[in-house]
Amino acid sequence: MKTFLNCKMICVVLFLLSGAFGRSYDSWALGPSLGFYVPEGSWGRYFSNNNPAVGAGFNGDIRFSLGSAGEIAYAPTIDFWLRHDSWKRSSPGYVGSREVELTDFAIHLNLFSAKYFPPISDVVKPYAGLSLLTIPIYYHSETVKFFRGNSYYTNYGGEYTNGGTTDVGLGADIFAGCEFRISPRLSPYIEVRYSGSNNNAPDVFKLRLGLAFEQD
Repeated sequence: MKTFLNCKMICVVLFLLSGAFGRSYDSWALGPSLGFYVPEGSWGRYFSNNNPAVGAGFNGDIRFSLGSAGEIAYAPTIDFWLRHDSWKRSSPGYVGSREVELTDFAIHLNLFSAKYFPPISDVVKPYAGLSLLTIPIYYHSETVKFFRGNSYYTNYGGEYTNGGTTDVGLGADIFAGCEFRISPRLSPYIEVRYSGSNNNAPDVFKLRLGLAFEQD
């Protein structure tokens, strides 16, 4: 599922936001998040499938009441994470071993994002939403050192280095979560997201745990 940005999703978000534009907001919220990120498929030559990463993020909401119909919010977010891995092992079919070191850094900017809170409860507040302007930025580098023996790249003690590649693309997120209002100003939340992009980087499943500090 490399891209799911389409006209239907754009229309849904525009519809959700159309009732908010032209009127003042009812409240706003800011807060940090801790994230667990699972890329879909391999990234680079040696990362294994679904190699997870831990990162952090930041979220902001501008909220508009729909009265008895619930609440909508303009909800931009940013996520970033770092994966690093290294190991040394024998190279099948060759004499000697190889040492592999990998680094993967990612930033996801979700700029045009909206979510909807149905009128279920003021304490436990589930929501769902879409982000239609996600900018994923990935930096990836890998170094492979070979000791004693032939390799795909060099002979005897050679080293292969991908000195660092950066991909910037466009994508979209679909997400759902739930806030738990423990005070009028503070709401912890849990959220799951699926993020797709049109560049060479992987689609990503995200689990985000965060806090929303709300103000009128």
